[in-house]
Amino acid sequence: AGRGGLLAALKSEGYSPLGCEPAEQLIELARRYYGLGEDILRCEDVDLFLKYTRAAGRPLDVVFLWHVIEHLSRPVDVLTQIVEQLGPEGLVLLQAPLLKSDNLFVEHYFLFTRHLVFRLAELCGVRVTYCQISADEQFITFAFCKQSSSHPVVDAP
Repeated sequence: AGRGGLLAALKSEGYSPLGCEPAEQLIELARRYYGLGEDILRCEDVDLFLKYTRAAGRPLDVVFLWHVIEHLSRPVDVLTQIVEQLGPEGLVLLQAPLLKSDNLFVEHYFLFTRHLVFRLAELCGVRVTYCQISADEQFITFAFCKQSSSHPVVDAP
């Protein structure tokens, strides 16, 4: 959840957001600037967060992984867990850096191509419902849904 801006915006629009952030410094900023409490922003990594949401027993409607998946050492495992908790029409919205030399950083385990997005979907048993490369060709934005959902599908490359 980073500094909490998206969670704060969703909350101000009447949604009931819930997010996680493992960096205590960013949690402190979110609490200070947006007043986000533990009920909205949890200080934990994605594995603990998914255990928490699973125990809550409520399906996930929309999951944002905005510049997150490239930092995960086990992206297929994490996405599979998320998909298991998605409601029937749920979506996973992601943005990640493209495979370019400008995006080479030690903290990036993966860089993406359109082909890799579709391969990841195949490995996780989901469909790609959106896939767009940014105008500056630095990032790829994509969305996954369950195989059984009624969302439209994007053709593979």
